[in-house]
Amino acid sequence: MINREWQDVQVLTYSDDLDEYGQKRQGTPTVRIVEMVCKIYSQSNVDDPRYVDVDVIGLTKDKDITDENVIIIGDEKFNIKYVIPSSRLYQILMQRI
Repeated sequence: MINREWQDVQVLTYSDDLDEYGQKRQGTPTVRIVEMVCKIYSQSNVDDPRYVDVDVIGLTKDKDITDENVIIIGDEKFNIKYVIPSSRLYQILMQRI
């Protein structure tokens, strides 16, 4: 069943350069395409602080995604709040920008 739900999403990676004020540069990002299964997270009673303000949960095989990336699904942008690694699929917790 999950095999039919894979979709291509864009992963934006910004450079690690710092500007003259010590802030990370938000210039032109590097874009790559990753396959991901995305589901809307609709739990309301949250005891784990990692899940607070999470809008979408994604599953991916890409092991290079970190919380410094930005994900574009369709026309919407998402910040990555937390990445839960495992041996096969990574669970990506995302918040809508």
